[in-house]
Amino acid sequence: MRKRSGAIIIVIILVTIVIISIVCYHLVPAVKEFIDANTALATFLGLLIGIPSFLYLLYLLLSEKKKPEPVKKGKTEKDHFEEIKIPSPVSGLCLGRDTELSRLETGLTHKNILLIKGIPGSGKTTLGLELRDTLEQKGYHTLWYQCDSESYEGFLIFLSDYVKNRGSSTFLSLKEQSIPPGERLKMAVQELYNYPTVLFLDNFQKFKNDSDFRIFKDHLKNSTLVLMSRTQPMFLLETYESLQCLDRNSSVDLLKTLDVTESPKVLEKIYEKTQGHPWSLVHFAELSRVLPVKDLLEKLPDFGKEQHAYISEECWKHLNENERDFLMRASVFTKPLTFEALKVCTRKGELSEVLFPLVKRFYIVKREYYYVHDIMKDFAFSKLKENLKLYSEAERAAADYYKGRISAENLLLIYDHLKKAGNHKEGLDSIIEGIDYFWKEGFWSDVRDVLRESLDFFKDEKTRAGIYFCLGTIVQDLGEWDTAIDYYEKSLEISEKLGDIHGMALTYGNLGLVYAKKGEWDKAIDYYEKSLEISEKLGDIHGMALTYNNLGSVYADKGEWDKAIDYYEKSLEISEKLGDIHGMAQTYNNLGSVYADKGEWDKAIDYYEKNLEISEKLGDIHGMAQTYNNLGLVYAKKGEWDKAIDYYEKSLEISEKLGDIHGMAQTYGNLGLVYAKKGEWDKAIDYYEKSLEISEKVGDIHGMAQTYNNLGSVYADKGEWDKAIDYYEKSLEIKEKLGDIHGMAQTYNNLGSVYADKGEWDKAIDYYEKDLEISEKLGDIHGMAITWENLAEVYCRKSDVDTALNYCNSSFEILEKLGDKLNLAEAHRIYGIIFRKRKELMKSKKELEKSIEICQELSAIGELADTFFELAMTLHEIGDIENAEKYFKKALEIFKKLKVKHKIEKIEMQLKSI
Repeated sequence: MRKRSGAIIIVIILVTIVIISIVCYHLVPAVKEFIDANTALATFLGLLIGIPSFLYLLYLLLSEKKKPEPVKKGKTEKDHFEEIKIPSPVSGLCLGRDTELSRLETGLTHKNILLIKGIPGSGKTTLGLELRDTLEQKGYHTLWYQCDSESYEGFLIFLSDYVKNRGSSTFLSLKEQSIPPGERLKMAVQELYNYPTVLFLDNFQKFKNDSDFRIFKDHLKNSTLVLMSRTQPMFLLETYESLQCLDRNSSVDLLKTLDVTESPKVLEKIYEKTQGHPWSLVHFAELSRVLPVKDLLEKLPDFGKEQHAYISEECWKHLNENERDFLMRASVFTKPLTFEALKVCTRKGELSEVLFPLVKRFYIVKREYYYVHDIMKDFAFSKLKENLKLYSEAERAAADYYKGRISAENLLLIYDHLKKAGNHKEGLDSIIEGIDYFWKEGFWSDVRDVLRESLDFFKDEKTRAGIYFCLGTIVQDLGEWDTAIDYYEKSLEISEKLGDIHGMALTYGNLGLVYAKKGEWDKAIDYYEKSLEISEKLGDIHGMALTYNNLGSVYADKGEWDKAIDYYEKSLEISEKLGDIHGMAQTYNNLGSVYADKGEWDKAIDYYEKNLEISEKLGDIHGMAQTYNNLGLVYAKKGEWDKAIDYYEKSLEISEKLGDIHGMAQTYGNLGLVYAKKGEWDKAIDYYEKSLEISEKVGDIHGMAQTYNNLGSVYADKGEWDKAIDYYEKSLEIKEKLGDIHGMAQTYNNLGSVYADKGEWDKAIDYYEKDLEISEKLGDIHGMAITWENLAEVYCRKSDVDTALNYCNSSFEILEKLGDKLNLAEAHRIYGIIFRKRKELMKSKKELEKSIEICQELSAIGELADTFFELAMTLHEIGDIENAEKYFKKALEIFKKLKVKHKIEKIEMQLKSI
């Protein structure tokens, strides 16, 4: 309703005043007497009020006339369009399906999979939508997914977002590309158990291979899968009945609903001719508005494909040119149409003029998006293919539409549309240029298939180099390192041949990354240095910063910390010049890790806090979680366990919110380490088992190997050596399969330590020598120093003190160069034992006191307790019984806190002997 204008209100007021004045003049004597006696005054007052009022009235009338129609703010073309009522595709058309609906509802109580199978146009989707609406009214959680490609990767991502909104903390596992899709379907079953849902998959026959869905049949509980498919899914072994056409009465009712006003006899003839096929009935009704029913019945072929073709052709003839053009352009889209996509399809006429008639006649249905019915879509596409120029133009327009909405999934659609438009090379270039989107968002298997297929098609060497490079990046992230190296070497060979030095630099860098992951550090360094040399020639300072960082990481892994710091500082200097705060954050993190390894805890904390400050500014909560984890590690090494736990719990909270299961597994593992250090073995084991459960769930065998290793260490500390050995051997088996030689060295070392604790010196030496052999091959001087230290202790226990001293000297020299304070403390402790064995007791005492000083500085209380024990032993031999007893008790106090049973028993025996 329009508001009254200000001018009209003024007119009403003035007229009211005049009427009141006239009435008063004739009916109220006092008023009449006053006006008659003061005619001049009344006239003056009338003019004084009337003339300005008249002029103001005139002004208002003119301004009302000129005033433009107000424009509603915030309304877009889309908002206006969406406000217009569009008929529901279901309302009034799901007739005669009460039996099927009832059967499906009953099936929900005792089946985990329901199938609505039927030929095109039989009403599968309509029935599914009616079931969904019915269930939602009854309070069920439902989810509808339209299958639109051969791969079910999109479905997993869609489901991941759904369970995230329902509160899942592990939703990211469904997107985790390093896990095979079939394994992720198993996780989907678990998610649907936790969040009961009736899940509808429409057009299920589009999935190329549905055998992985067998897991739903075998294990889905608490939820139900409703499939709508033209064919019987391969994974369902039992036969399901197809959805039947409508019976006679329902067909007649549907025709009446569609305003077909023929006699009952004619309506029955239509039913007999169409066999009650819903799509045929609906479109026969539409044709009956423009053609005589009698003629239609005579010309209509018997029910089957020919009948569908005839109805489609007749419907097509009665569309106008704009509508036909729209449907042909829409037919190339494989995904449902958004409002913006509708505009892309409208090249002739206004969108509303084209769309509304098509919706009204059920060629297009509107749900969350817009859908062209499959039968009409296939027919329109066949018409489009008759005009190759228009076909190419339509595919190109679809590609351009997705180019404005770049994502991993849309890049695959761009590729497909451009390939069909005859621009295969342009489509492939889009994939190569956008490869980062696949790393971030997924669809790795799909893009790998595209790249492999393209290798067979393209012979141009530069293009092939790009394909090999991208394939390398994909399989590298999947952990297929040798395959990645093969792809990178093929890319490199072509780049060298073409003289493409920029391509060479990138490939050298990635080869370095792969060899670093394999633990082959010298090879990694060679490739990084080649990459750096080219970046320096090109003046590519961003590339230089990246390579300095990578070189720093390799030297850190090798234990050459000062070299690592030099490279990190070079990288940081460039990042600061460029204002690259992401690069700065990464380098601060790396510097923190090196100083933590060196035992310079406060420096490590400073760098981690700088990293955290940037992550907070950027809103990078994933980066914050990682930094909290790193701060936890430092405080754990300092022996400040409660602080460490606080940081780990902050990290864990973020990882749970993000659904970052790898982050959760890592933090559970670190919490396990802290509780192990605190001597709370059962808590430690609980956390390790949580970490292991996630690693097993996501198929992270690297994570499993590490957790087996950690469990081994807990049981070793508890003195349960046989259990420890079992876990170490499980870890070793995985690392051998993976070719993780650095990890193998670590586990050999741990096995050596267990056999040393058991007093089986020769076995311990065998394992330490295996560890040493690998460290020497890798050039891992820090690893070599640690192993020499361990060998020194074993030979000392065997009373071969000269060999022990040689190993300890070799170890000490490297540790001093590296500045590894914690292991220097350990070396001083071993020197103390060696000198005691040699009866050089004052030298022994001096070395042990040095060890204690460092341990106290570092808050390394486990190591401190071990050294208190050794100092007590030396003092006992010196004859200083009082101080010996004091240090035994100090050691005992710590071991009781740590609950190290076998060490407690050992000290108590010594105290008794005193």
